[in-house]
Formats: sequence, C-alpha cells, structure tokens
Amino acid sequence: MLQLGIPAERGAIGVKFPRAQQATLGEQPDGTWIGQCAPEQAAALRAVVEMTDLLEYPENFPSLLTTLGRAHWYGIEIRCREADLPPELSKITRLVTAAGLHPALGIKPEALREENRQVIGSFPTIALDLTPLGQILAPNWRFLLGIHEVIALVVDANSDERTNLEEALASLIDLRAALGIDTDLTVGIAGEFTPETLNFATETRDAGSEILGTGLKQRLKEVLDLSTAFHHGKENVACAFAADVIFRAAQLTAAQHGIN
Repeated sequence: MLQLGIPAERGAIGVKFPRAQQATLGEQPDGTWIGQCAPEQAAALRAVVEMTDLLEYPENFPSLLTTLGRAHWYGIEIRCREADLPPELSKITRLVTAAGLHPALGIKPEALREENRQVIGSFPTIALDLTPLGQILAPNWRFLLGIHEVIALVVDANSDERTNLEEALASLIDLRAALGIDTDLTVGIAGEFTPETLNFATETRDAGSEILGTGLKQRLKEVLDLSTAFHHGKENVACAFAADVIFRAAQLTAAQHGIN
C-alpha cells in the first residue's frame, strides 16, 4: 500500500469486523492479524462495524477499540444502512476518541435529512457511500456543513466492474463545491474488505512482493488515481483516465457486436 500511496488517504480502506470476531479480539491483542501490518499501513485502515451489531452487543465494543488502538489503526466506522439514525449513536464518538481512534459514521445519502442532523453532527468524520455513481443529491449536502472530514466512497469494493473514473471524479467535484472550506474531503472505498482479503503476512511484506488480495490492488489504484486527479489535476494521471475511456469504448463496441 505504501508503494500505491494509499496512506495519504487516511482511513480509506474499510475492513469488516463480523460480530463473532469482535467478541474475541480483546483476548488476543498481540496475536491477532490486526497487528500484523506496519503502522504506516494501519493508517489507511478503518474497522467497519454494523450499527445493528453495536447496539445489540455493546459489550464487544471496548475490546475492539483497545485492540485497534494498540495496532495504530486510523479509526472505526459505524456503518448505518438505514435512513433513520438512532440518537444513541451520538455517544459513540467519546469512546472511540478515548481509544486513540478516529470515529466515523458510515451512511448512505438517504440518511442526509433533518431528523438525523444532531447524530451526523456529533461525528467528526462522515463516510458517505456514493455508489452507485451518478446520484443527484445536491440539496442534501447541507447536512454535511460543519463536518471536519468527509470520506467520499466512490469506489465499490464489492463490484466486479471497473470504476468509471470520469463519473467518480465528477461526484467528488460536485461534493467539494457544496462543502464548506473547513471540511476536508478525501477519497475512499465503499463496501468493505474482509480480514481474509487483506494479506499482511510479514515475510511477504518484507520481500517487497504482493501484499494485496484479489481485487484489492485494482481498487486501491483507482482510489489513488482519483485522489491524485482530485487534489492535483487530472493531467497528473492522464494515462489512467485515458485507459479507462478506451476500456469503456471497447466494452461498448463489444456489446454492439454481441461479443462476450
């Protein structure tokens, strides 16, 4: 990941923590896979916990926070799939911050509504899932004003399709224009990876060979290209955008001629 530049986008990669793993992490803080990545790599990782798991099994949460903090992970995202956000989520940020982690609230655009304003405002970071791309949501951006950081999740970890770089960049530009100047906007990956997807074997990392699971490298490359284009101009990654255009043109031609 260091070679791909991902640590520049802190917390860009979400790693799903199933409920069963949350319950046992505190018993093995040194032996768990969480601590097998270097601190520079851990800075790019955020643990993803489903809101329903957190509310149903709150006793698992403290041990998870302790383990993540020891391993220097960037933070933890509470993933909410519903449009209605429970008020009790506002209390989470203090616990996460005390563990040395960055708290984030992961939501879909449907949750950007007046009823959720207080909960959204209690989190310094909002991970906003913008997939599928092309949604028209401009009136709802006002609920993000005053947020310290927004992670725009424009690359889909769970999709087999390449990310449309032009469309993703357009979404980032629209969101940047709507947010206040005090809000940081970074690029992230929607969905999440499992621990099995992320191979942080020490000997592999030291050898300098592949450390990324199937499909992950492509997603990280897309995030890097989008981040570079967004922050420094598309001309700096012109080859990546040109390759994406050529790929889509070839797809269209194949579809028109009935080629699989």
